[in-house]
Amino acid sequence: MAKSKPQTEPRGNYRFLGLVAAALFFAFLFTTFCFSITMVVGQSMEPLLHEHDWVVVDHRASEKSAISLGDMIVLKKPDVTRQLIIKRVTGLPGDVMEVRAGILYRNGNPVPGGSANVDRQETMHTVTVPPKCFFVTGDNRRFSSDSRKWKQPFVKQEEVVGKALCRCFPSYHSLQ
Repeated sequence: MAKSKPQTEPRGNYRFLGLVAAALFFAFLFTTFCFSITMVVGQSMEPLLHEHDWVVVDHRASEKSAISLGDMIVLKKPDVTRQLIIKRVTGLPGDVMEVRAGILYRNGNPVPGGSANVDRQETMHTVTVPPKCFFVTGDNRRFSSDSRKWKQPFVKQEEVVGKALCRCFPSYHSLQ
């Protein structure tokens, strides 16, 4: 009598496929609701972030209470571009924003940073940031399309994707 080979159970293959499917499902949930990675487009956030840098975005921080002055946020602004935008929060609800001689003012005080190399002829009439909105600018203000120049200057709470936590490529650097 010839010995027959033991049959491999097909359940083992299905178990592996089930684990892969579960891992992909949880990865989808994680990147949709918790964290994701996005690429920087343009030079508006130089010198800290450069074009083609990759940043980690915390989607849980898109709540108004989690966003503070100086935070870098990732946003969708469909009236400006279809791409994600990374900018720094320079104005919160109720803040009065103005640009005089190229200098950005919040509540009558100059906003630190970003004023080097600006067009001293630039002005912007006084605006008050409405509730559930933010005023955002690029760090490299001379080359930044931001709240100072947009037709609809304010970023609505629902346009915020999340907070940029760190640059992860080409090298790690915390943005907090």
